[in-house]
Amino acid sequence: MPLDHEIEVWDPSGSSYIWFRAPSLPANSTTSFYLYYYNPTGSCAQSPTTLWDSSFRAVWHLNDDPASANLIDSKNGNSAVPYNGPVSMTGTPTVRGVQFDGVNDYLQAPDSVSLRVGSDLTLETIVYFNAVFAQASYLIEKGLTDNDNYALFATKDGFTTCAPVAYCLNLELKDTTNTYVYYPETAQVIPFAGWAHLATVFNDTANTLTFYIDGTAVQTVAMTNALKSSWPHPLTIGMQNFAGSPFNLNGKLDEVRISAAARSADWIRATYLNLLMPVGFISYGSAEAY
Repeated sequence: MPLDHEIEVWDPSGSSYIWFRAPSLPANSTTSFYLYYYNPTGSCAQSPTTLWDSSFRAVWHLNDDPASANLIDSKNGNSAVPYNGPVSMTGTPTVRGVQFDGVNDYLQAPDSVSLRVGSDLTLETIVYFNAVFAQASYLIEKGLTDNDNYALFATKDGFTTCAPVAYCLNLELKDTTNTYVYYPETAQVIPFAGWAHLATVFNDTANTLTFYIDGTAVQTVAMTNALKSSWPHPLTIGMQNFAGSPFNLNGKLDEVRISAAARSADWIRATYLNLLMPVGFISYGSAEAY
């Protein structure tokens, strides 16, 4: 059965990178998939919009060069415009990503219905912090001047209450009663050595917010605030959309994903393994004749 797939990078003389949608991945068993290639009469059958399930609101691979093009999300076509020179880079876990200078560069996509989320929410990305920061470092924000539908960011203790850890992950929003709130994760310090997968999952039915670091749920807290999806503001990557307090990211980003779903712990774990720890999670057989 052909599987939905998306070609992120195709290099006939080198390494190619393709996303595909597995129908299921049963625990404690091996599932085999086959890639057919080298058919000179074949046509391109990739289907990015159906590859990513209906709960995805945006999937940015960040594989285009922001010096020459906007960065388009694969699910709904949201176009992230580069400002002040974020730089394309190679050598990320999925080949290409974007480097931010921590001064004034960022990406920004206009407000759209697809980016507005009013109930369950999962925010995730992989990040490499170039250095520790003095106060905060914003990764994803849908909002303006703290009128946020949602925002994922990291802080130093004292800017938000991270104690007993020194640096922590946070979710920020202004809810349907126009109350501004933020939720810090206080159980595990965010990594500064190498790439890290960071995620938050809000379960609107259970009224819980779970923080994940490198595929592991490190803390779950109660969250009764309702997301206000009607905020008509853009989505910013690598900076807070707040004049005078931008808290730009000094680091690298790859794979920014937004879902209107409360992804399961197994889902987050599999995503982390696929992105950052593929050895043992994925193995490749030798080429066979067709």
